Amino acid sequence: MKILFYSPHPTLYFDAPTGYGSHMRGMVKGFREEGHTVEILVLGNQPQSIDSNTQTNSFKSVLKKVLPKILWRTLKEIQQIRFDEHATRELRLAIQKFSPDVVYERSAWMSNGSVDVLKQFKLKHVVEINAPFEEEVKEFEKTSSLISFIGKKKLKNLLQSATLAAPITSSLQKYIVENYAIEQDRCLVVPNAIDKDEIQINDSRVEEIRKALDLTNKTVIGFVGSIFPYHGVDRLIQSVSNLNNSSVALLIVGDGYLIPELKEQARLLGLSSRIHFTGSIPKQEVYNYVTAMDIVTLPNTEWYCSPVKLFEYGALGKVVLAVNETGVSDVMTDADGVLFENNEHDFQEALNLTLSNLNDLKEKANAFQQKILSNHTWNANARQILNQLKALK
Repeated sequence: MKILFYSPHPTLYFDAPTGYGSHMRGMVKGFREEGHTVEILVLGNQPQSIDSNTQTNSFKSVLKKVLPKILWRTLKEIQQIRFDEHATRELRLAIQKFSPDVVYERSAWMSNGSVDVLKQFKLKHVVEINAPFEEEVKEFEKTSSLISFIGKKKLKNLLQSATLAAPITSSLQKYIVENYAIEQDRCLVVPNAIDKDEIQINDSRVEEIRKALDLTNKTVIGFVGSIFPYHGVDRLIQSVSNLNNSSVALLIVGDGYLIPELKEQARLLGLSSRIHFTGSIPKQEVYNYVTAMDIVTLPNTEWYCSPVKLFEYGALGKVVLAVNETGVSDVMTDADGVLFENNEHDFQEALNLTLSNLNDLKEKANAFQQKILSNHTWNANARQILNQLKALK
């Protein structure tokens, strides 16, 4: 089968060292390893350095400060609509050149140009959806848009026209079924996954990390990821402080604008010597750092997210302590690790329980590892999607 992988988002690029980049590369690899030919049409460009166009960046910065947030957001969405027109032209050319059997689209807000093109060519169309776009804008940018109604109309048209919609969590599935009138049997939940070939552990490097950070003979609690408020790292730091246990160390792997605030929190709690912030590190090094941990945590997540870190944690056979949100419970149960309800008290209790039963929990960790490596690979995701397409004939 010939599959065209299509992303019309103006800023998402294929080689990005992030969760969305891993997802795109993983799906392409999954389809290919299942024996299919895949052509890639990802239209986002890698961000230019700040110095590459100083005058333009300076003008945008001034304009963003002067304009009300709602107008700035509206201008961005007008640009997205214009970019979708460009993306649609590129899609048409790619279809004419490649003649695919299926177009697999990573959906983007304000983008539905693929609908008419695919109807013209009578192609099967899978639409992956990773977030409730309008709500995500309101949450992260603390504003809305004067033309959000256009985005809703476009997304409804895209999802209803698709052969198959593929939300990443069951909560997101419920959201699009209820808000966009999508047929349940044409809506398949496909969580994130892991690339087994990507996991390489350097035991000597792991030992170097533990020695360099003075983690030898310590119980190491860890967190991995880009650090945003919804990740709950502040909750993790506070809970470690409440332990009053000098044999416990905390390892935070990743970067984000909250790092200075979190370091200050650690200082005020008297934990600076026991909490280590790595900042941004190369992807391959992440697996060495996770291997250096004894307990891995997911203190919080958004209701619609399928956290990539959960699959990385599981694939490495670590004892997992995770919030009981849908994107977690779609994949993990109490038989796989320790789940807790989304509040500070339950997290503290779960952390205490995990520390006191660490050896017993390693059996759960081993079982979860087998589950992830068997059921939650990109190959398995690709296979599931294509089997569902066949069933919809």
